[in-house]
Amino acid sequence: MQIRKEYWVEYAHRLQNHPRQCKYIHGHSGRVTITFEGAVDDETGMVKDFGDLKWVGEIVNKLDHAFILQQSDPLNLVFVAFAEQMQAQLKDPAAQVINTFGPPTAENLCDWLKTGILRELAVRVPPGRGHPWLSLLSIEFEETRGNAAIWRR
Repeated sequence: MQIRKEYWVEYAHRLQNHPRQCKYIHGHSGRVTITFEGAVDDETGMVKDFGDLKWVGEIVNKLDHAFILQQSDPLNLVFVAFAEQMQAQLKDPAAQVINTFGPPTAENLCDWLKTGILRELAVRVPPGRGHPWLSLLSIEFEETRGNAAIWRR
């Protein structure tokens, strides 16, 4: 059986080596859909209580209202310093810059989410320790309406 969680994130980024407009700072209203697969527990009638998956939202929401740059982007130093200043002066822990190893494309952000979710899933739902089996089946990162990157197991 499959279960799905859906999130919306507002973020800014730039693709520094893109040949067209994407090389400039711009923003997106993205949709992230995470699908898990597992067996339905006979006692609860659920694969997993959605409330037990709040940690997934914590990972996805790191992208919300973040500025996402490739680690090698020359703008990185400027914006990291700015975010640190915002956090210090305004006591705003939400002001953040996220660095990616590759360009912050929908594909790479999908992979970034996969890495974080799989790492946390291994800790929170370890296989064979009395926990119902649960696996990450897919992540869809829709950068703009109709344009998405999809990772599938």
